[in-house]
Amino acid sequence: MKQLIILVCLCFSGALFAQDIMSLYQLRREAETNYPNLAKSDLLTPEYENKIRNLNAGYLPGIELGGRASWQSDVTTIAFEQASDDVPFNIEDIVTIPEMRKDNYRITLDISQVIWDGGMIKHAREVEKAALEVSMKQYEVDIYSVGKAVNDLFFALLMLKEKEKVLSLTLDELKSQSEAMKSAINNGVLASWNADVLSAEILQIEQQTEANTAQIYGVIDAINILTGKQYSFDSEPTIPEVDISIDVESISRPELQVFDAGINRLKASENLIYRQRLPVVAGFGQAGYGLPGLNMFSNEFQPWAMAGITFKWKLWDWKQNRRQRLNLQVNQAIMTLEKETARQKFLQAAALKNAQISQYEKMLLKDNEIIAMREKVKQAAARQLEEGTITSTSYITEMNREKQAVLDRQIHRILLIQSKVEYLQTTGAINESLQN
Repeated sequence: MKQLIILVCLCFSGALFAQDIMSLYQLRREAETNYPNLAKSDLLTPEYENKIRNLNAGYLPGIELGGRASWQSDVTTIAFEQASDDVPFNIEDIVTIPEMRKDNYRITLDISQVIWDGGMIKHAREVEKAALEVSMKQYEVDIYSVGKAVNDLFFALLMLKEKEKVLSLTLDELKSQSEAMKSAINNGVLASWNADVLSAEILQIEQQTEANTAQIYGVIDAINILTGKQYSFDSEPTIPEVDISIDVESISRPELQVFDAGINRLKASENLIYRQRLPVVAGFGQAGYGLPGLNMFSNEFQPWAMAGITFKWKLWDWKQNRRQRLNLQVNQAIMTLEKETARQKFLQAAALKNAQISQYEKMLLKDNEIIAMREKVKQAAARQLEEGTITSTSYITEMNREKQAVLDRQIHRILLIQSKVEYLQTTGAINESLQN
C-alpha cells in the first residue's frame, strides 16, 4: 500500500513538472513555422529559376519549321525587241525563257543564333533577380507581422494570469475573513448583515474569476491557432528577459528593406531599357524545298540553302526609350521618399515606446511603497472589523485597494517588458535581442 501511495505521488509530481511553459521566443518561432505563407518562399525560388532558364534559352539557337502555299496574280516577264535594222534577228528565236508559274509552294527550316544582343538577356536576368528579392522581403514583412500578433496574445495572457492569481488570493482572504467574522457576530460585536456584505463580495470575486477564466481560454485558443500547438489552460507564460539598448535612430524594419529592394529593381529595369537601344547581331541559316527554288525561272521543285548574318540597330525612337528611363528614375525618387516617410513613422513610434519604458520604470519604483502602506491599512482594518469598530464594507474597501496595488505592480512590470518588446518590434531588432 505504501509503495502504491509513493507511485501515485510520483506520477502526480511528474504531471506538475510536465506543465507546459510558454516563452515568447518559442511562440514566435512556432507561429512563424505554422504560418501558411511559409511555403511561399519555397515556391518563389523555383519560379525565379524557371524564368532564368527561359532567359538563358535566348543564347541557344532558335529552330523553326515553316511552310507556305500561295497564288499570285502576276509574275515577272522579260520582253525582247523584235528584229530591226540594228538587230537583224529575233532574240526569242535564239533564247527560250520559260514562263514563271503563279502558284508557289515551299517548306523551310530556319535556324537563328544570337551573336550579340547588347546585354539584353544579362540585364533581364538582373531584373528577375531584383524582383525575387522584392518578393522575399515582402514575405519577411508578412512573417514579421505574425510576430506582432504573437506579442499581443502573449502579453494579454500574462495579464490575465496575473489577474487570476490576485483574484484567487482575494477570494481566499475573503473566505478566511468571513470565518473569523462569525465569532464576532455570534458575540454580538458585529451585526449579521456584515456577513452578507462579505458573502456578496465573495460572489462578485467568483464571478470575475469565471469571466477571467473564459478570457484565458479564448486567448489560449487563439495562440493554438497561430502556433499550431495544443497549449492548455494550465500552460504558464514566462516573463521574458529583454535586453535593449535605446537608440531611436536605429531602424531596421523589413518594410524599409522592401523599399530598398524595390529601388534596386527599378534601377535594373532602367538598365534593361537602355539596352534596347543597342544593336543586335545574329547569325541565321535556312534550308528549304519548294517551287520555285532560288532559281525563279525554274518551274520544278528544288532544294536550297543559305546562311548569313543579320544586324539591327534602332537609331531613332523619338526619345521613347529615354522617357521610359526618366519615368523609372522618377519612380525611384518617389520610392525613396516613401521609405523615408515610413522610417519617420517608425522613429516616432520608437520614441513613444521609449517614453513608456521610462514611465513604467518610474511607476515600479513607487509600487512597493504603495503596497507596503496599503498592507498596513488593510491589517488595521481587519483588526477593527474583528473589534466591531468598522463595518465589513470599510474592510472590503481597504482590502480591494491593497489587492489592486499588488495587481498594479504586476501589471506595471508586465507593461514594462511589453513596452521593451514593442520597442524592439518597432525598431526591427527583436529577433536579435529577444532571449530564448
